[in-house]
Amino acid sequence: MSPSPSASAPASAPASALGPERPQNLKRSAFHALWGLFAVYLAERYLSPLGLRLVSGGFTLIAWGLEALKRSGARGEALFDALFGAITHPHERRRINSATWYCSAVFATTLLFDPRAVTLSVLCLAVGDPAAGFVGRRWGRVRLVGRRTLEGTLAFTLSATLAALALLLLAPPGAGPTALPAGPLGALWVAGAAGGAAALAELLSGRWLDDNLTVPLAAAAAATLAWGGAG
Repeated sequence: MSPSPSASAPASAPASALGPERPQNLKRSAFHALWGLFAVYLAERYLSPLGLRLVSGGFTLIAWGLEALKRSGARGEALFDALFGAITHPHERRRINSATWYCSAVFATTLLFDPRAVTLSVLCLAVGDPAAGFVGRRWGRVRLVGRRTLEGTLAFTLSATLAALALLLLAPPGAGPTALPAGPLGALWVAGAAGGAAALAELLSGRWLDDNLTVPLAAAAAATLAWGGAG
């Protein structure tokens, strides 16, 4: 996490004027979004609740195995870089990869929440995080927490909410594991809760708390709570 701006830095200054910015990684963002959308499609169309747990658990074991490979020595680190260097940030060579936290979070949500809440949480992260990064780096002006900006957070909230709402309204009743909320207003309430909680979790996450871990858990929990009030 970059250090806080000095007291003399205006709150409305462009993000680029407030110190070094982590570079945009379009390959990573595209991989992030496409993989998340594919996971949602797979979960909605083909996986039972047990299958969802088994698949996400398998990916979690693979992810932690790759973490062990990365730390096994120079050869292991070189192999990891050759496989995933294009979609990882430089600092992830020394820390646990965000994808590892992501797989772990999805697996945890499958154990704690309804399968439809799981797919909503994955969708919120897949769509909201790249949107927030793109908008925040390009148009971010109002600093909130760390390098997060108001514009990026609003982009996360809006895009995640719309994606979740589309899933709730457009998925055929028989395609998903859970009945839809009662009507469009119920769907909007659940989608807004998931998108808003996901954006808040992303905003408050930092160097020591990866948003790929916090966002799915927060979104699934919020969707579950809202679901009870939407029926």
